[in-house]
Amino acid sequence: MYSFRLDISKASISVHIPINSLNLEIDNTLVAFKALYSKLKKLYKKDLDKLTFVYEPTGSYYFLTKKFCTNKNIKSFIINPKQSSNFAKAYTVPR
Repeated sequence: MYSFRLDISKASISVHIPINSLNLEIDNTLVAFKALYSKLKKLYKKDLDKLTFVYEPTGSYYFLTKKFCTNKNIKSFIINPKQSSNFAKAYTVPR
């Protein structure tokens, strides 16, 4: 499984691609998602069925992501922002 962290806002989506440690920022539009999917197809080739998107539900801005994942059969996990925050705090090393 290849997990992609998505940070979704009204206008854009930040994406981390682990295979080459690439951080992208795309528009929150269908055209941008299609371009991202095309890039992922080139990078992951036969492993497309192992792609997983992980993101927080940000208002209504995540609906396009959810719909795109459904249409392309991409597994997605919508995580609770409070749990995500608590998890990050638990694994932060104190200074």
